[in-house]
Amino acid sequence: MQPAGTPVLSLEELVKRTKPAVVDLKALDRAGSGFFVTDTGVIAINAHLARGESSFLAILSSGAQLEAKVVYVDADLDIALAKINSTSPGFLFPSIALADAATVRQGESVLAIGNPGDAMLFGVTQGIVAPWVNFPPLVPAPGSKPMRPSIREIPAARSSTCAAKSSALTPKSSSRKT
Repeated sequence: MQPAGTPVLSLEELVKRTKPAVVDLKALDRAGSGFFVTDTGVIAINAHLARGESSFLAILSSGAQLEAKVVYVDADLDIALAKINSTSPGFLFPSIALADAATVRQGESVLAIGNPGDAMLFGVTQGIVAPWVNFPPLVPAPGSKPMRPSIREIPAARSSTCAAKSSALTPKSSSRKT
């Protein structure tokens, strides 16, 4: 639900505000997307992309290329964090606040910005939130280990693309502190 009095942003405005926070990530044998979740350079990405990597080349929408070091990986939730250390004191990266999953509703419009392969850098697509339910736990096969649901199974929390809804969007623009 959008808070009363909050203006609905056009798709063009939403892209304009969020695209600067999206990064293209490249390693020797893999590539993917992430987005800044803090203005200090922390990037959310999928763990399956970060697994086995110590760093990535992060390409910003501005074309700037910086090193992003992998600082956290949770394989069970399929989420990882990478960090870019700014070389300019006081520099703030553009970031997007994560929405509280409890506020996301089935059928709600969402926007995804990402880099599916190298063919569509910073591509944009629109969709809707798919249904998700809490299924009863499955009985694991003998000798197997039960697993927690992957973050991939929770559409509102995917980190491989930047999914934002206008009511939860609080981007921060890059600026220098005075």
